[in-house]
Amino acid sequence: MNPSTSVIAGVPSPGAIARVAIGDFLRRSAARDRAKTAFVLGDQRMSYGELDERVTRCANALLAAGLVRGDRVTTLCNNSLEFLVAMFGIHRAGLIWVPINTGLGLDDVRYIIDHSEARFLLVDAALLVRPELRAAIEAQPGRGWVLEGEGAGAFSSRA
Repeated sequence: MNPSTSVIAGVPSPGAIARVAIGDFLRRSAARDRAKTAFVLGDQRMSYGELDERVTRCANALLAAGLVRGDRVTTLCNNSLEFLVAMFGIHRAGLIWVPINTGLGLDDVRYIIDHSEARFLLVDAALLVRPELRAAIEAQPGRGWVLEGEGAGAFSSRA
C-alpha cells in the first residue's frame, strides 16, 4: 500500500494523505453498507445510503446559499434526523460546525451566536416556540434555515 493513502474497510481515502474528514466517514459507510440501517429514532429508520444522499443535498444547499469552505455555521437543534443531516452536511461542505447546546440559557446562546463569527445559523423549529429564543434568533444578522418536519429532513429559509 502506498504510504500516502489509507484504506478503511476496503474503501480508500479520498486524498493523498492518510487522513479522513468527518464528512467522509458517512460516505465510506454508505459505500460499504449502503442498505444497512444508520439511523433509528422511534419509528424513523434510515439507511446509510439514504442518509448519505440527504447529507450531500444539505452540503450542496449550504454551498449554494453562498457559504464557502471555512465559514462557520451554528446549529441550535434537538436530537433528530434533521440535526444529523445538518451536522454531517456542514462537515461535508468543508464548513466549520459551531454547535450550541439546547440546554443553555438565552444569554449563553446569544453570547455564542454573537462571538462565533458564524455566517449561518441552523435552528430547530421546535425550539422557536420559546418567544425569547425566537426573538434572539430573528434579531441575528445574516442568514439561516429553520429545520422542520418530523423526519422530513426539510430546511426552510428564515427571514
